[in-house]
Amino acid sequence: METQERFMAAKGALSLSVAQDGEISMNRSAAATRISSKCMPATGTHKDGQIIQVATFANPLNAERTSLRMAKLNLPTTNKPVTIAGKSYQIVLVGPFYDQETSKVALKTIHQEGFRDAFFR
Repeated sequence: METQERFMAAKGALSLSVAQDGEISMNRSAAATRISSKCMPATGTHKDGQIIQVATFANPLNAERTSLRMAKLNLPTTNKPVTIAGKSYQIVLVGPFYDQETSKVALKTIHQEGFRDAFFR
């Protein structure tokens, strides 16, 4: 655990915290996420913006790693928890994008990163 904490701290991307009940949570460093203002809404809402679904994961750590990969590409990311048939999943979303050209470039970039099943929602 200590080795993981040192590695993530050195990367500057994540921090681990342990609650009193022993639950471990991973938090993204604010400094690690760079978001282009061209992609973000002026009002802070997602209304009418284009969203890309990158992937869905049963393992939340895999979702977090993917979200961090997208953030390193300057893509605004969100992990959305969902429950399907009693099982918990994390959906990695990118966006919103408010112009068609930016959204197309983002989808192409995501596909080039190996997420070939990513699609517009």
